[in-house]
Amino acid sequence: MLGVPALLILMLSIASQFGYGWQHIGIIVGLYLLLKGFGIDESLGQMVGEFNFSIDKTSWIAYIAAVALLAVSGVAMYQSYLSAVAIPLYGEKIAAYVLSKSVLLIMPWALLLILVGKALDARTEKRKFVITRYALYGSAIVLTAMMLKIGSDWVLNLEPPYVSFSDFLLTIALSVVAGYVAIQAIRIIREEALGEMKLEGKEAIGESGTYIGKVVGVNMKEGFLVVQTPFERKMNITIDDITSVADKVVVKQ
Repeated sequence: MLGVPALLILMLSIASQFGYGWQHIGIIVGLYLLLKGFGIDESLGQMVGEFNFSIDKTSWIAYIAAVALLAVSGVAMYQSYLSAVAIPLYGEKIAAYVLSKSVLLIMPWALLLILVGKALDARTEKRKFVITRYALYGSAIVLTAMMLKIGSDWVLNLEPPYVSFSDFLLTIALSVVAGYVAIQAIRIIREEALGEMKLEGKEAIGESGTYIGKVVGVNMKEGFLVVQTPFERKMNITIDDITSVADKVVVKQ
């Protein structure tokens, strides 16, 4: 947690040096803490780490479309930057203009297309449990894009309808509530999907391939699996730590 105070001090120092207001620093730090609190940063990291392209998979069509959208987003970013300079805008308003007028209008769709491709692969490979994780990633992308859009519009406020700071705070509050509801709903769906699988007797391994043990019990009511290690010790693994289920149960370490 030392990184958060360090980030706050660094950004406040930069704001003071260049004459920016504290509100913009609050937006950045607040969004970072929200992403961290809901584990969205880890989810995005996992999503990037899982990305792979293969012409043999159904997802390649979605990936190509996503890459095309990302290319269009890059061109739109450059054009938005030129427009912002021509207005003219300065400092944080340029970044807000580029976000509002280009990045947030195209890039979220590209990321959602990638998730659709991953979900199609999971369905084809009969790994339906993994689809719940992609649904969580999708909700994280939508909520993050919504907060950034309202935040950038508040920083700009070039034309009506104008966005007040209270509107931005309300958006953050609604996003937190929507994020919580999405997490709980996806958790219920995940538990139901796991309940239909025969997990007992399967081997449990870490994401790096490390052998953990064998599943000897399932307690869906309490939300955990009972795993017996090679040392004849039993340990509980929560459902939230399960990343995929196929021939083996893969869990976070």
